[in-house]
Amino acid sequence: MRYQWSTLNRQQKGTFGEHFAKMEFAMYGFLVFSAEIDDRGIDFVARTDSGKHFDVQVKTITRRNYTYVKKSKFADRLVVCLVVLAEGVGPETYLFRESDWSKKTDGLLKVNSFPNAKEPEYGINVTKSRQALLEQYRFDRVVATLVKR
Repeated sequence: MRYQWSTLNRQQKGTFGEHFAKMEFAMYGFLVFSAEIDDRGIDFVARTDSGKHFDVQVKTITRRNYTYVKKSKFADRLVVCLVVLAEGVGPETYLFRESDWSKKTDGLLKVNSFPNAKEPEYGINVTKSRQALLEQYRFDRVVATLVKR
């Protein structure tokens, strides 16, 4: 059966999420350039025909849970593409910019600073009860604003 994400291991899910995110950007007219080494939190670069470019960090989750990006990985043009793989359902994608963490999101997005941690993290806390909050970050809604910038 299609979309049986539980049959994939963690690396396979992450790889699928990255490739799926690249195709989503390509479908909106972006040129996509893969990073050979992921040591700066950039999985790929998406560029418009007019020359605007965005560094993209992809996070793939299979359960409604928590994921994060280290604050030091954020730069002016970094966007986070969240790929949610729910069992039996096709992938859902969402886009976030650093400025989104400054909005009140009722716990969906949170900057976490933990005692004894080296650096803060920008967290995405995906739960069923926060699904309505997540809708404003759907890929198709946010990608249109990136092209206009």
